[in-house]
Amino acid sequence: MLFIIDPSETCGYTLEKQMHLLEEIKKEFGIPMIVAANKTDISKTTEKADMSMSTLTGDGVDTVLERLLEMMPDQDLNIINNY
Repeated sequence: MLFIIDPSETCGYTLEKQMHLLEEIKKEFGIPMIVAANKTDISKTTEKADMSMSTLTGDGVDTVLERLLEMMPDQDLNIINNY
């Protein structure tokens, strides 16, 4: 699972609220997860994330995608590749 946080808080939620939601999701699903900080083009605070990216500029997006694909079982990758 990919959970994207906005450390700039321009999404309308404080980082504290975002982290609270993350903890609730971790408890509920209990599956492997990557936490990626988005909007690194306007906020350099990423200490609460495993990875960072900017979907605006594209920086780090491919790296996050590659990491997600590495986490997927081979059978799921076959399904994705067939689409």
